[in-house]
Formats: sequence, structure tokens, C-alpha cells
Amino acid sequence: GTCMLPSLLEDFQKLLPHTYTFSYIGNTQAVEEKLLRSELDAGIVEGVIKSPDLISLPLVEDFLVLACGAGHPFASRTTFSPSDLKGLNFVMREKGSGTRALFDEYLERNHIPIHCLIEAPFPEAMKHAVIANHCLAVISVRLIEDEIRKGTIHMLQDPENIWNRTFKLVYHKDKFISESILTLKKLLEQYPKPELPLPAVTGI
Repeated sequence: GTCMLPSLLEDFQKLLPHTYTFSYIGNTQAVEEKLLRSELDAGIVEGVIKSPDLISLPLVEDFLVLACGAGHPFASRTTFSPSDLKGLNFVMREKGSGTRALFDEYLERNHIPIHCLIEAPFPEAMKHAVIANHCLAVISVRLIEDEIRKGTIHMLQDPENIWNRTFKLVYHKDKFISESILTLKKLLEQYPKPELPLPAVTGI
């Protein structure tokens, strides 16, 4: 909703200028519920769809990273292990978020207790907490590209590559596949892969 939707809508309107669009931004659970109630024609989600009545097509690659502010002790690190996270303060997405579900599963599998200092449904709130409140966050690399380049946020990749994920196009199995849905599918298939932005360079 934050990093993909604006450009997708712009490209969609160029291809289908006379199509009226309505967009809703929410977590995976909320989008799934709206699709089941026929309140949306299609959804783009990062989490796991539970209903067998919905078709889920993985189309866009993404990955999560561990983010911290420039003043955090982790800012001098290049890697981490699960045990390093034990007892640390985090800003977390809300329950129902695909990002939250993936990270919760990671913590449970590795038996790592953390302290959820802040729960925030919006990326901007998470970024501010990382910078100002010395929290860690697990967040899509797409959402912090500018901050990495500016040097206000330092990111660490998951060394096991198990935070890799795919954004999925979702629609009801009984849904008529319109030109609009096919166009959206085409745009998602062409969407660029995430890249690691280079951090800011200071000094000479």
C-alpha cells in the first residue's frame, strides 16, 4: 500500500484510463475478509491467504530486513543470529499483518522472546520508532530505501534468507476475470525486484 500502490495505480490508469478504481489499504487479514465479502475485486497481499475460496498467485519478489537507527548498537554490525535478538525492543506490525505473522513464526521457531515496545500499523510510524526510540524492526527493504541512502537507518539481511517472500495477487475462485484484473496481473508480473540501496557515504 505504501511503496507499490501509487505507481501501480498510475500505470493502471494509463492502460485503462476510463476504468474507475477504488483502493483499500489494510493488512492481509483485512483484505482477505473484504475479498470474501465481495467488497474488493482483487487484492495484493504479502501474507498467507487462509481461505480455500481465494486464488493466490505469487508475482512480486520481496524480502524483509532487520532495521535499526544509526545510533543503535546493531548499526555497527553486518550480520546477526536469532539469539542476538533475545530481549531487545522492537516496533512490530499489528496482528493480522503478513509481515508480523512471518516474524512471529521466526521468533517462535527459534524460541526467542523479544519486547514489543510499540505496535504500529503504518510504515512511517515504524520508521520513526526505529530512528527515535532505538527500536529494531523487521520491515520490507522497499520501505526504507530512502533512509538507508540517507544513513538514518541501518539494515541487516537475514543470514538464512528465510525472510524472503512474495507479494500475491488474490481474487475469489468464482470471480469473473475481467480486463482490469488481467491488466493488474500483467503490471505485477513486470514489477521490478527489490534491490539493496547503497548507504550514505560520509567523510573522504
